Amino acid sequence: MGPMEEEYREEASGSKIDLEDSCVELYMAEEYCAVIYKEALKEPDKKFGCLNMNISEREEALRLEMVAKERLKEEIHWLECLFKEK
Repeated sequence: MGPMEEEYREEASGSKIDLEDSCVELYMAEEYCAVIYKEALKEPDKKFGCLNMNISEREEALRLEMVAKERLKEEIHWLECLFKEK
């Protein structure tokens, strides 16, 4: 084997290692992108969940306010009845 053949084999061997490293890096990058993508898909669900919480909290606050107003109406009616009796 001549010196040129050895040089080409070393270069080819180095290229093979570089190619394997590149494949590993590409695979890792694809896996990382897949994880990021999956997390990105979950994000709207989290936001939607927060929106639902806000809606539920607002509905509860509105319901409590309506109950309080109804009680006030009953108290006013009761007081008016007492006033009319006297």
